[in-house]
Amino acid sequence: MAVDLEERVHPSLPGVQVLSRTWQIVLATVVAALCLAIIHVSALGNGYYQIYYGRFGWGLPEVAFLLHYLLFGSVTVGCLAWALSLSVGDGFSMIFDRLGALSRRATIILVGVSAGLTFSAVTLVRYGLLRDTAITDDENA
Repeated sequence: MAVDLEERVHPSLPGVQVLSRTWQIVLATVVAALCLAIIHVSALGNGYYQIYYGRFGWGLPEVAFLLHYLLFGSVTVGCLAWALSLSVGDGFSMIFDRLGALSRRATIILVGVSAGLTFSAVTLVRYGLLRDTAITDDENA
């Protein structure tokens, strides 16, 4: 399978070949999926990051939870943002430029849809990712 390369002209890097936009999106998505797989497989070995409250100090599952989400979660979010920005292109800046000209009805719909998507994402993380983990006031906030 041949990979499309584009010739980019850059003053400091003449003649450098880079992946095409489509292959960059595929690469970013695959790296993000692999990072999520690492988090999931690590969770299998650490009891889904079971956290023991009321105990002094951190146990192995708690340290694994923090390290895996810090390292692999950050890479996942960065890769997904990269893929999304490549696929949309200049669409984000045009969308933000048009927000000021929205009607009251369109603004209400946009805020309602955003709130619904945020609620759905939080619910999916709570029940899909955290599962039966004990949740205290800090996590709920």
